[in-house]
Amino acid sequence: MSEAARGLATAVIVAPIGTRSGRHPCRSTATFTSTVITKAVAPATHTVEGTLDLHGTTKSISFPATVALDASSAKGKAEFTINRKDFGIVYPGMPDDLIKDEVLLKIDLAFKRS
Repeated sequence: MSEAARGLATAVIVAPIGTRSGRHPCRSTATFTSTVITKAVAPATHTVEGTLDLHGTTKSISFPATVALDASSAKGKAEFTINRKDFGIVYPGMPDDLIKDEVLLKIDLAFKRS
């Protein structure tokens, strides 16, 4: 693993969970801790592996990401789905309900390098 990837492999991301509309207040956070970042095949530049703690449940996940590094910054983007039921987020819904089991996560991060 490169020095840059090694630095990214220890990243911990904590994000509030809520809705975009603001109608439902944030009641918890999601924490992702990466354990391994490896080179990947295009279009992603890397595969990120780690643990996601969401709604009191911790699961190992991996996802493709595009990582760009330069002398002053590190940037990363990823888009992948998780199954909300895997994390104990259960809503029985109604027939033809719009709430899906698969939830799309979009991550767009930028960091200054020191």
